[in-house]
Amino acid sequence: MADQQAEWTETTLTQAILKQWPFARIRPRWVCAIQVRDAAGFSAWRTLDAVVFDTWPSGGLGLHGFEIKVSKADLRKELGDPEKAAQFTDKLDRFSIVAAPGVADLELMPKAWGLYVPASDGMLHCRRKALPLRPGEATPSAVDRSFMAAFVRALVDRSLDRDSFAAEYDRGYQAGKDQTKREVGYAEARADSKQERIDAFEKASGVSIDGFRAGQIGEAVKLVINGGLQQRINYSHTVRDLGENLVKLADELDALAKEYGDEPAA
Repeated sequence: MADQQAEWTETTLTQAILKQWPFARIRPRWVCAIQVRDAAGFSAWRTLDAVVFDTWPSGGLGLHGFEIKVSKADLRKELGDPEKAAQFTDKLDRFSIVAAPGVADLELMPKAWGLYVPASDGMLHCRRKALPLRPGEATPSAVDRSFMAAFVRALVDRSLDRDSFAAEYDRGYQAGKDQTKREVGYAEARADSKQERIDAFEKASGVSIDGFRAGQIGEAVKLVINGGLQQRINYSHTVRDLGENLVKLADELDALAKEYGDEPAA
């Protein structure tokens, strides 16, 4: 998406907000609700385009409100009606404008307001960080219940929204494809490593390992490694004993050759 004002709409800027503050499935930090009313009942007077709740205590458990502006006229209307912004002052900790490029003038905006503009990758760039709406006051321990009810309701509406559901499905599908690709890569690397070791064994031993004889070859290698042949020689106390043991070994090898069809032709 090119970084041009004409291509940024309320919908695309809303998507940018959701991309900037995504909801993780495991221990999410950010919870973002769209179209949040200032109260739960008929007393609601205004709707915010987005509210982001920082659920980490280290982040102050703050509530950050956002208004989207796609034109200078729209922003001038916002700035000309301070009562609208004041409606949320006691409910939010910070407030920011999300504007299409070239729309907002920082000199005309209240000093406490933050400003975010979109970049070509769909993420938001912070032009100015939002300041606390109530300077010197700690984050309130209690939140207006009517406002929180409206926030939760907006979250539920978003979870049931067809487009949001489709977006979450696509994200999960892509994550599954990426995970499968990584696992296939790991499996191929392990298979290549094992094949290299098999090739080295066959080259050094002169023995080809096929599926039919693999078990018997393994037993023979184990016998040698564990000293089975050496034990036969060590237990031969006389030349006669040694000869008899070697004859028995030859008989066993002949029997194996007959069993697996490897007996040389007469």
